[in-house]
Amino acid sequence: MKNSTRQKVLLILTSEDETRLFRNILESINCEVTVIRNGEFAIQRAYEYQPELIICQNEVNDFNGFQLYNQLKNRLLKKGIPFFLYMDQFNKDDVLIGLEMGIDNFIVSPVESSTLVNKIEHQFQKVNELRIFDKQKFEMYFESTPVAKFTVKNNRLIKANSAFRRLFNISEVLVQLPLISEIFDF
Repeated sequence: MKNSTRQKVLLILTSEDETRLFRNILESINCEVTVIRNGEFAIQRAYEYQPELIICQNEVNDFNGFQLYNQLKNRLLKKGIPFFLYMDQFNKDDVLIGLEMGIDNFIVSPVESSTLVNKIEHQFQKVNELRIFDKQKFEMYFESTPVAKFTVKNNRLIKANSAFRRLFNISEVLVQLPLISEIFDF
């Protein structure tokens, strides 16, 4: 992985052989790995460890992967933590259910190292690109740039920087910004 910081990965697996395989692959791409074998402890550990990725086996002793995902879903969404479900064999119905639930990706046995690495790197890249909008640096850049910038939702401006407000003579004290059609004549 090109990133020099170690990404934290929480593995929720039961088999020692699978754990060894996943650990070797993840450590080869500079990931810090924590392994959990118990579903209830995995939920607790996901909050304490604050991983950047969770890979969970579909059947984990007292839980299945869908149950664990449901238990963690709000935290995963809030923190932008991807969740991969590892399945011993491909099951189309399970994949469709998982996608509807919001599970980010699936790993099917037998695990191919290069495929797993590509999935993980792609997911980390995607998460990092999305997180730019949550960062204080982005807010500072958005506001301080001399280029007029704005964002729109449902045909209404929801954010405009000072350059845009000056250009279109929009007051800083407006509680609700105008509709895009009130500013631009399409």
